[in-house]
Amino acid sequence: MAFKINKKIDFTKPQKLSEVLCILVMIFLFGYLILNWNEIPDEIPSHYNALGEADGWGSKASMLILPMIGGFLYLVITLLSFMPYAWNIPIKVNENNYIKVYQSTRSIICYTKLIMLSTFTYIAICSAKGINIGTWFTFIFLALTFGVIIVFTLNIFRYKDKSKL
Repeated sequence: MAFKINKKIDFTKPQKLSEVLCILVMIFLFGYLILNWNEIPDEIPSHYNALGEADGWGSKASMLILPMIGGFLYLVITLLSFMPYAWNIPIKVNENNYIKVYQSTRSIICYTKLIMLSTFTYIAICSAKGINIGTWFTFIFLALTFGVIIVFTLNIFRYKDKSKL
């Protein structure tokens, strides 16, 4: 980075809301599993194919994998959201655009994290109930994930420094 970041890059209100929702989703997932542990069957779906049908089975204890992975990813991604110098930015970042560029990049991080945690929670609940995740699940998950990435990446390109062209 050729310039020094001289201003703290604050979270926007939507980003703060996304962070609160992530925490609530994680609390809900752990709470759901704790409150419903005795009703979860001993054998549950552990893998789903692209059509949302269970094609792998595991023990009830395997239910703990999704919340553990979700919690770990939540912590790592949250820490990364505070390190803009570690992000791969598709344009040259300078004194004039860094706040908007980093806020847009942080939006990708925050919203993708919320999608991921919500996905883990949905899959965990479906597994606990022994039901398929649905044929529409893969499409919606991919559309939301790539939609966020595309929208905010295009937004980042709006801040490209055109004076050097």
